[in-house]
Amino acid sequence: MNITCNRVNHWMSGLLKASRTISTSHIPIYDHILSSMTASNLKTSNNLHTQLISYKNNLDKINFSSLIRYTSRYLSSNMSSVNEEFRHLDFDQLNEARQKQDTVLIDVREKEELAQTGTIPGAHHIPVGEMAKALATPDEEFKKMYKFPKPAQDSNVIFSCRSGKRSLAALEVALANGYSNARHYKGGFLDWEKNTSGTN
Repeated sequence: MNITCNRVNHWMSGLLKASRTISTSHIPIYDHILSSMTASNLKTSNNLHTQLISYKNNLDKINFSSLIRYTSRYLSSNMSSVNEEFRHLDFDQLNEARQKQDTVLIDVREKEELAQTGTIPGAHHIPVGEMAKALATPDEEFKKMYKFPKPAQDSNVIFSCRSGKRSLAALEVALANGYSNARHYKGGFLDWEKNTSGTN
């Protein structure tokens, strides 16, 4: 069970306790779960609704559908968004980010593509189709599979591909898995080649 589910278990134990004493007003229960989320600094949660549903039979004193809708609105308003402008880097912004020690650059193209074209210096490799599984992989296993340490959720991860489409998909996966500082190189390797051709 990942950290998100562990947090939900903690919240739900409080909700179950509250539901035994509150029979008319649902607002205190909502307040409890929302304040717990805020205290945990939760940004995203793919598993929240699934975990809540698993407790449905125990929550007989609250309007469960209302709780789901209320929680969903809260998450939507607080979720890190792929549409935020700072997440889409151009060439100069990428180069600036590459100078920082905590930046982790990941090329999400296929292995065969990298063999044909090369990649941006310093980039690691995880194919976009493996991204969700990779980010859920334990640290030691991740390092064995991908030959670099698994990035922490608060690290500055940047994704790159050929033209920006697959890196955007990888960004969405990363944000959904709690990588709140994740970004992508919107021009991809094509833009990199265009801006570095003729240079040493």
